[in-house]
Amino acid sequence: MTTLVKRHASALGLVAVVALLLIVFSDDGVVLGRLTTIAVIGLIALSVGMGWGQVGILSLCQAQFAAVGAYVTAILSVQYDWPVLLTVVPAAVLPMLVAAVFGRFLVGLSALTLGIATFVLARLAHIAITNGGELTGGFLGISGVPRVDFAQSQLEFAFLSWACVLIVLVLYKNLMDSAFGRALRTIRHDPLRAEADGIRIETLQTKAFALTAGVAGTAGWLYAQFLSYIGPDSLGIALGISVVLMAIVGGAQSIVGPLIGAAVLISVGDYIPVESARGMVYGGALILMFLLAPGGLAAFAGFAGTELRRRRRHRADRSPAPEGQEAVSWH
Repeated sequence: MTTLVKRHASALGLVAVVALLLIVFSDDGVVLGRLTTIAVIGLIALSVGMGWGQVGILSLCQAQFAAVGAYVTAILSVQYDWPVLLTVVPAAVLPMLVAAVFGRFLVGLSALTLGIATFVLARLAHIAITNGGELTGGFLGISGVPRVDFAQSQLEFAFLSWACVLIVLVLYKNLMDSAFGRALRTIRHDPLRAEADGIRIETLQTKAFALTAGVAGTAGWLYAQFLSYIGPDSLGIALGISVVLMAIVGGAQSIVGPLIGAAVLISVGDYIPVESARGMVYGGALILMFLLAPGGLAAFAGFAGTELRRRRRHRADRSPAPEGQEAVSWH
């Protein structure tokens, strides 16, 4: 049990802090809404971090994978009367299938070309959703999406959202500690060695890309319930770019980094009513990250913590011996 807690300390610590905030602000609808938004959008940012930080796949269409999950949830629950809890499976699986199909053609591209290709894919998804007719509701979208029975209140749904975050974080950590995760890291940092080791690079990258789409689809499942609505612009291309910035600011290679980035940028953005000004602030934050903390806030916090512990040990080693005792030297 102790080993399990240590392995997932960062994820458990983050969710514990959020749970405390949910309890303290249980009667504050604004805070609950913001924390839920951070959980949902943070999951999409986390899917970006999984792809880019661990595999080297820069995807600008993660928000559209979330939109697919949200539309699946809305269509099945509203138009076909499915219990909304059961829609989580197709909401995650369908984006994975789409990513698996397109991923076979995308993963071999260079980083810049891949980014452009996923942007085009996002645009095509937006066009398909807008012209989906009665199935997707066209420009009007689909309203009246119900919530799961056990998360009807705002507080209950906030807990559900962060429970999903915790589950994804634990599975993500376990995946990266497995042979599959070690192979992905080898591909990310030394593709020549990975090829020499017999790792099927494009196959593993395609599988990883599909997994990131599944995480984004799960976020879409939550999003449709949270707002009880999904439309063509709800999870649009602009959000697809924003979640990339969140992953960078928080630290794409960190397990919890994208969630931290989402929390920071969403909280700051709430105080900037003008959309264009918000983009300028996001851009400024990105430049500051590249200059001051290239590894993101999570890496900076880890470095600061290590440095603080080192200085404490250094001061302890230099502290004078108690009166009446001689200092012992090991030299």
